[in-house]
Amino acid sequence: MVELVDTQDLKSCGPWAVRVQVPLLVQKASVIHFAEAFFVFLLKFIESHYD
Repeated sequence: MVELVDTQDLKSCGPWAVRVQVPLLVQKASVIHFAEAFFVFLLKFIESHYD
């Protein structure tokens, strides 16, 4: 597994710095949301084919 590290490069040093790494909480929330949406889609797909 690769670990992401916050680093500064020439473009992000200074008052207009841009965050390099997405916060872990946002990453986890995105994965959970995707999984929920996928399973809802899968259940509806199965229900529509077996009715």
